[in-house]
Amino acid sequence: MKNPILLVAAGLLGGGLIAGRGIPRAIDAMTSAAQAADKAADASSGGENLDTRYAQAFLKLAQADLRKAQDANQRVPGTIPESLLQPLVAAVAVAEERLSRAQHPDDAKENPYAQTAETMLAMARDNWKKALAVNQRAAGTVRAAEIDRLQALTELAQVRVEQAHALDLKSPLACAAFDLEQLRLDVQQLYVRVSQLRDRN
Repeated sequence: MKNPILLVAAGLLGGGLIAGRGIPRAIDAMTSAAQAADKAADASSGGENLDTRYAQAFLKLAQADLRKAQDANQRVPGTIPESLLQPLVAAVAVAEERLSRAQHPDDAKENPYAQTAETMLAMARDNWKKALAVNQRAAGTVRAAEIDRLQALTELAQVRVEQAHALDLKSPLACAAFDLEQLRLDVQQLYVRVSQLRDRN
């Protein structure tokens, strides 16, 4: 939403109510007033913008979801399978990185998308290696189709890391597209995990 003070200034200029040499001084005065109003708005919300507040709330929810799953496993081990617990751990990491980016939007040295993608790659590679290790101990425990799926996920995660490092962080559209694609992949994998759990019952 545009600052109302700047809108008023535009109206005055358009209507010829501020003219001649008074224009620069009037613009400076109104710009200062607009900046003061913005600072006052930030102060009223504790000096934090909406992105930061949203990131904090998102992190709080992710941490609560993880704690709930961990508590369930403490009461009854294995209640939440590792395949479902890991995405919750990753969600906390994503939320922490999102908060860091919201608090330091001009820090060009940080790329939260790359950090998240690397975390997801490490998890995918770990799951694949664990499945291979299980089959080495007891051949056929993990089906060949599942081994292939885990390998494909690892290869996809590697490409996502490369995409994240090449992402233009200054382009909101590019960042949104990257987020949407990750969400699509997450939903797809969640569907697979739910189907696997249903097949076991």
